[in-house]
Amino acid sequence: MSNKILKAANEKSSPLKKELVYLESQVKRVKKKMEESNKNKLELQPLLEVYEAAVEELKKI
Repeated sequence: MSNKILKAANEKSSPLKKELVYLESQVKRVKKKMEESNKNKLELQPLLEVYEAAVEELKKI
């Protein structure tokens, strides 16, 4: 059981994991803003695509 705890702690503290968590939160934030306004939807679509692509790339690592 302690191995699972250590592994989880290492995953949470790794720079890539932190970046992935940050990017996933950004995706959620952008999607929320897009839902609020059609004007925002057009402006934020390219940003959302970049964030989603970055998340997918980090998940491959």
